[in-house]
Amino acid sequence: MAEHMQLRDMPKFCAEIEAWLNARYGEAEGKKRWEATGRQYGEYLKELPDYGGKKTGHALAIYGSIVIFSLYPLLPDHPPAEELQELVTKLLCRDL
Repeated sequence: MAEHMQLRDMPKFCAEIEAWLNARYGEAEGKKRWEATGRQYGEYLKELPDYGGKKTGHALAIYGSIVIFSLYPLLPDHPPAEELQELVTKLLCRDL
């Protein structure tokens, strides 16, 4: 059985995304978008091979990217790539 990283394994990463959603859409809508992202993330995990979970050195990059892929289709305004690139760079290019 695959041991994937769960959202609870990336608390700072997820908190940054939640804060971004709340700032962009308001707290109530941001919370709804985050919950939907969590559900979609769980669905994606069912289809993934075992990447080693938290044990792999690239875990945050792998699973963090899956969180972003889970998030984007759920955004009603589909922000431009440049805006998302800024968020993703902030999330993945520092120690969270």
